[in-house]
Amino acid sequence: MFGSTHAHAGVYGDYLTKCLVSSTTDADKSLLMKWIFSAMALNSQVSPFVDMPADVRDKINQDAGGLYMRLLTESCKTQT
Repeated sequence: MFGSTHAHAGVYGDYLTKCLVSSTTDADKSLLMKWIFSAMALNSQVSPFVDMPADVRDKINQDAGGLYMRLLTESCKTQT
């Protein structure tokens, strides 16, 4: 009853992953790094060391949302 089960996306998940990786530019990767950093900077253990204005964080979030939207609805539409 409490045994673990493994999720497996299968071949279609593999196709989507490959498409996402191949469709992501260096600029996209830089944006993703900024987005991850801005999210991590909200953690109480890190936030005292980071001074990021809310409008900068909002812009990074909007840009990352646009990136995900482009990747899933344009670049990898078939795989999605």
